Amino acid sequence: MMQEYIDKKKEIQKEILSLFSADQNGDSVDFSNFLKLIKDQKILEDENEFRSLLHLICVISNNHYRSPNFFGIIEKILLLFKDDLQKHLTNQEIIFIFKDNNRIILMLLENKIIELNQLIKDSKYFAKEIKPFQKENPSKDTEDTKESDDDELFKKKRRIGENGHKICEIIRNDKFDEFITYTQTNNISFDYKIPSSIYETNLYLKNKEPTLIEYSAFYGSIQIFKYLQSKGALLTPSIWPYVVHGRNLDMINTL
Repeated sequence: MMQEYIDKKKEIQKEILSLFSADQNGDSVDFSNFLKLIKDQKILEDENEFRSLLHLICVISNNHYRSPNFFGIIEKILLLFKDDLQKHLTNQEIIFIFKDNNRIILMLLENKIIELNQLIKDSKYFAKEIKPFQKENPSKDTEDTKESDDDELFKKKRRIGENGHKICEIIRNDKFDEFITYTQTNNISFDYKIPSSIYETNLYLKNKEPTLIEYSAFYGSIQIFKYLQSKGALLTPSIWPYVVHGRNLDMINTL
C-alpha cells in the first residue's frame, strides 16, 4: 500500500520534471498529462494531498536547474490551481509553503493569489510592496538597494530572480569574450568571490558568495569554466554540488 502511494507521487514528480525538460529541449510544453494525473489521483479532492503537491512544486522550484522559461512553467502550474489555492488554504498557509522562494511569492502577489503578509515584510526583495508600511529607516546603500530606486530596473532584475551583478549575467549566458573583457577592464582576479544579491532566488546560492568558477559550474557555463581552470582557478571538493546542478557532462567528466 505504501509503495503504491510512493509510486503515485513519483509519477507526478516525473511529469512535472518532464515539463521543464521539454522547455529546455525547445519542445512545446503540454500540461494535459499532468492534469490527467492530478485528476486520476484525486489530488484536488483531498486538502492534505493538495498541500503535498504544493510542497513538491516548491522543492522542485528551489532546487531544479532553471530552463529559459522555468518560472513561466511554474506560474502556469500554479494558475491551474488558483481557485483551489484560495479555497483550501489561507493566505498565511500559502506564503508559509513558498516562503523560501521570493520569485514564487512575487508571482503569487502579482496574480492576486495572496496578499502582503508579515512573513514577507522583512525582505528587501519586496521593497516596493512594503514601502508604504515602513517607517523611515535609512540603511547603508548597496548596488542592489540603489537599484530599488530605479523602478523599471528593479522590477526587471526581480523577475529574473538571479544575482543582479553584471558579471553574473555574463557567466550565466557563458559569454566568453565579454567575460574576458569585463574581468580585465575591472581588474577582477580569478579567485574573486561574487557578492550576494537581493535578487537571488536560487536557494543554494542565497546568502552565499561563490567564486567565479563555482558560479560558472552552477550554470554549466563550460567555456568560462574551462578558461578559469586554465588560469589556475582553485578547484576544491566543495565545487561538486555546483557542478551537479549545472548538469554539464563535459564539466563533470573534466572533474
